[in-house]
Amino acid sequence: MKRIFTALASAILVMLVTTGCMKLDMNLKVAANDTVNGSVTMAFTKTLMDYAKQNGGDTSALKSSGLFAKQPGVTVKDYSDGEFEGTTYTFAAVPLKKFAANNDSTSLSIVRKGSDIVVSGSLDTSGGGEADFASIKSNPLTAPYFKNSSITVSIELPGEIKSTNGVRKGNKITWTGELGDNMTFEAVTYSPQGLDPIVVTGIVAGAAVVAGALVFYLRKKRKPLVSEAAE
Repeated sequence: MKRIFTALASAILVMLVTTGCMKLDMNLKVAANDTVNGSVTMAFTKTLMDYAKQNGGDTSALKSSGLFAKQPGVTVKDYSDGEFEGTTYTFAAVPLKKFAANNDSTSLSIVRKGSDIVVSGSLDTSGGGEADFASIKSNPLTAPYFKNSSITVSIELPGEIKSTNGVRKGNKITWTGELGDNMTFEAVTYSPQGLDPIVVTGIVAGAAVVAGALVFYLRKKRKPLVSEAAE
């Protein structure tokens, strides 16, 4: 993915032609049986793509296809909303062991470690020495061109969330940023394989209620028998 952001930086440095030139929207749900569902959309503005084409740029560097391996459970299709063009990846019960998006600038790891599921990784869109987005963003003259770029990574995890550096809402954790940021992802959840602890708690509580009702019912039924024996 580093080549994508480097190419994008080069285009912006030549001519700042658009506001909010890219977006990354990742929305995943991890199940207690170690599978992943959800989607990832990576897209760039048509303005930027057209500019690159008109000026002889290599638009293949801006393509968002190939970020995830094609395999059972992964659907890949073109994305276009009239303003942005890119690729949407849809995941249906993809095993954690086969879910990965790794390269020299990006890593997102979701792995099981014993009874825990651990999320870790980073997304560096700063451009490094080749194109320093961080410096461009801090410049008052160029900063406005980044305000609408968006990076959103949301992962819903099963079980009990033990720690995270993201924004948590229930079991859903979200990290947000924009082009030029160097983001890190950290989360740990307690989730024994196959059964969500919350579900287990519900089952135990339900069993206790049923058991209590059964004992009450049996005692109530036995009272007439005791009374008849006394007579």
